[in-house]
Amino acid sequence: MQEYRSHNRRNTSSLQASRRSWFEAFTLSWRAALRMNMPQAMVLKALRGAAGIVLPLAMGLATGHMVEGATVAGGTVLWTVMNMTNPNHARLRVLFLSCVSMGVGAFIGSVIGTLPILPIVVVGAVAFVAGLLVVVSLSVAMIGMQSLVAILFLQSFARDPLHAFFQAALVFAGALLAFLLEMLLSPWRRTGAERKMLSLFFKRLAEMAGATDDNLEMHNKMVRAALVQSQAILLDRDDHRPRGRALFALYGEAERMRLLLIVLHRLRQELRETPSESKEGIAALEQLLQELSRKLQSVSQHLILGPGALRREEEAGQLRSNENIEMIFSQAQQWQATSSEPQALFQNILAYVQRVIRLLNRIECLTQTWRYPDPVVLAEYTLHHHSAWAEFYNVQAILRANFTFRSTAFRHAIRLGVTLALTIALYHLPGWPIGRGYWISFTAFAILKPDFNTTLTRSVSRLVGTLGGVILATVLLVTLKPTPEMLVLIVAIAAYITLASFFVNYALYSASITIAAVCLLALVTPHPLTNVFDRAIDTLIGGALAFGMFLIWPTWEHMQLSPNMVARVETLRKHFLAVMEAYIQPDTSHIERVASRHREARLAYSNVEASLERITHEPSALHFNTVRAQGLLEAFNSISLNILALEGYQLNDVVLPSAMQDQLRFFVKEVDTTLQRLSQTLATAQPETISCAGLDAALHALTESETSARSSQEPSAAEQSFLVKEAEQIVRTIDIISQLLPTDDLEREAVTA
Repeated sequence: MQEYRSHNRRNTSSLQASRRSWFEAFTLSWRAALRMNMPQAMVLKALRGAAGIVLPLAMGLATGHMVEGATVAGGTVLWTVMNMTNPNHARLRVLFLSCVSMGVGAFIGSVIGTLPILPIVVVGAVAFVAGLLVVVSLSVAMIGMQSLVAILFLQSFARDPLHAFFQAALVFAGALLAFLLEMLLSPWRRTGAERKMLSLFFKRLAEMAGATDDNLEMHNKMVRAALVQSQAILLDRDDHRPRGRALFALYGEAERMRLLLIVLHRLRQELRETPSESKEGIAALEQLLQELSRKLQSVSQHLILGPGALRREEEAGQLRSNENIEMIFSQAQQWQATSSEPQALFQNILAYVQRVIRLLNRIECLTQTWRYPDPVVLAEYTLHHHSAWAEFYNVQAILRANFTFRSTAFRHAIRLGVTLALTIALYHLPGWPIGRGYWISFTAFAILKPDFNTTLTRSVSRLVGTLGGVILATVLLVTLKPTPEMLVLIVAIAAYITLASFFVNYALYSASITIAAVCLLALVTPHPLTNVFDRAIDTLIGGALAFGMFLIWPTWEHMQLSPNMVARVETLRKHFLAVMEAYIQPDTSHIERVASRHREARLAYSNVEASLERITHEPSALHFNTVRAQGLLEAFNSISLNILALEGYQLNDVVLPSAMQDQLRFFVKEVDTTLQRLSQTLATAQPETISCAGLDAALHALTESETSARSSQEPSAAEQSFLVKEAEQIVRTIDIISQLLPTDDLEREAVTA
């Protein structure tokens, strides 16, 4: 316990040291605006996007229809830029629907632009809906955002309904061109994102398998992060083709491998703590874990290699790790059979190693055949099938749950809707002196985000980038006096840099898109230098409006921490109940329920962790104390690992005697009650001391039952011993949590203010 508190003090002191003043917050944002992340450059995707922009411009130039060519290129630009944040694994129908959404938005924007008040109302409403849809999924939100940006752009080019239809058709054609280039020029990448994430997942598992007790916690976190990324991609795509099913099956097997690795590391620690510590047994287990690490590393490499490289590795004998594991396993069995030391624990370890070997064989089979999966093999795996009605009602439930001012997404949606409506009203004022007012709306839309740090960083980066782009565009237009052909070339280069730098540096992206926009307009409108001046002023106004609206009605992250903490406790409680139910009622299938509760707990963990990270970037003038919050998060993570160890242990179909099941049922009830009280304490402003007396009594009864089983040498003694050790750690951690909770109103105010 003392070691845990020391670790917690180190974490919390580092968090306090990272709290920022307002001046420091602006300084960090300035540094972020200049920071380059070159590995994130989208080289190939930028080539496809730039080609989609240049093609209609070249055709318009050749045929004398420059306005039409520029309109198509505009649709390509909008679709490509918006879909830079849409993952590569997005389903084809989602990408196509985004094209349709852009075409519809272009028509609506072109029609309402002729009316005085309607653009303000429509933009505000669409912005609110698009901002709220992010709680459903990123793909659905992107469809709404595509429609919004088309309305923002086209309402400045008002037309009668007939001409609005033709204008919208040109925009749709540009979006469709970008979509076709994305699909036709990169067919080999249709499973690239999934394989990349699965490869990372197996790489992290390999590192976890070879980890020592000192760095195991760090590798656990890295595995959890890779697992979340893999789950997001595979579940979002929901690919029911054979290859998609094979990759999803690999993901499921990787999750099971993670659980078994947690169990093996726990058993290794238990083996070291036995009175008659066996050096031979520990050495054999270490050797097995190292071979397992090499095998998982090989799986990681195979998922991203081409067929030729795979054949070369097979010929070189890189796929023989299983033979080494089985040989070491046989040697360990022989040693265990002849050893005079207590056999129960090591026999239990060997049972889980044998399960790991069987799991490795399945993983290897799926890894080598994912390109041309065997239907017989795939039939063993069940995929998640979602009915349309189930998804519809789930979306309804999600939206209803977020229709509250406590929801970050709801507050952001209102803020976005009001801000964009104000920008439309501003440049529709009679006599507004600055042209191209839609740039005000685009700037506000690009900058305004749900949290303080991203909004501030985007504001600084957009300002720096746009001013840099304005200066460079002015120099190019004044010194080169470019012809239309030269302007098309400049647009092509600027568009390529824009798309390639989207994830590299937002200031560079803003500078290059400014140059591309100004030169694109110079092809169809006179006075290009006026456009440059308008772009600079509109960006300043849009940035000031967006950041000002956030400060007027902010969403400070520390206000969201308490609900996120409550959700973390509740999901842990439900995950614990689902896992323990598998021990109490082993005859009933609990796989789907446990997996569902596991995913919910993982999402809640990600929300709390992200919330704490964002809090550290908020100004310290808010006087928020993160000490207890970080301590509670560490304690919850400790309980989560205990639950995962119990979940992994049950993969070996553990059956407890009825007496032990009765004691376990009593213990589970006490844990459930305590966690419910803890959740209520975190959710309310009333301080409360959490008593662990009932937990201690239930744990004592569970320990007595395990001691009796061990003294009578029952076959399930090893299983009971493992379960009791995890139960002891859970109770110990809950006791620490009770000490971390505030004990008076003043302390409570410091935590929840």
